[in-house]
Amino acid sequence: METAAFSGYDKKSGIRWKVSNDENSLFLEFDTDNRGVQRNILIAGVKIYIDTTGKKKEGMYLHYPYREGGMRERPDMRPPQDEGMEFGAGPDRQQAVQRMTIRIPGKALWVSGDGEYHMDLQLEKTDFSGSIAFDSAGYLIYHASIPLKLIFPAGRSRGIPFACGIAAEGIIRSPGIESDGFGGTRGSGQGGFPGSGQGGGNYGGGQGRGQGGGPPAGQRPSGSISSGTEIWFQTELAKPGITNH
Repeated sequence: METAAFSGYDKKSGIRWKVSNDENSLFLEFDTDNRGVQRNILIAGVKIYIDTTGKKKEGMYLHYPYREGGMRERPDMRPPQDEGMEFGAGPDRQQAVQRMTIRIPGKALWVSGDGEYHMDLQLEKTDFSGSIAFDSAGYLIYHASIPLKLIFPAGRSRGIPFACGIAAEGIIRSPGIESDGFGGTRGSGQGGFPGSGQGGGNYGGGQGRGQGGGPPAGQRPSGSISSGTEIWFQTELAKPGITNH
């Protein structure tokens, strides 16, 4: 992991972030080695909130990666076939994670007020960008850029603080689909952070119980619910090429 001047750090999630901008875009980079947070990000995606009033309103955000189909669109995170190892505990698990082949969907969603813009960052040219990767030390590294003209339609507001949020909802970890080390389904409204997803998540995953194909009505599925992450901080536009504080 290269040395960088980070803007902030959240001890609970292990997320350290950096905000910067050029003349056209706002850039957010963060990393974490927290396995639970990594799992939530890869399965449920991340919402990057921006509130130009400096409060904590969730009306403007970029959701990347975004999966319309929920678990049907979950990333393929199996170790290479020639590894011949299952995810266990200790060094073998860490080595397997570092050698994983990860396919992150390129879909993203931009929401501002009542407007929604769906995009595929891998198939179409947009002013947005996003990427997720792991480094050799097992850190998940997240990059995203958002056009300034969409954040400040009336013009740039350098020197005026605004609020940013990093949010990844909690997921339900089902023992029946944990073989890849990241198994889980998106949590319901009770299990995630406020405002996560529309109508909560699905408990699915194709692993039915008995003849009902899922837990009886009114009962929670087996498995634990991981806690979600929501971090808010104040920042402001800086001269291009300088890390924002």
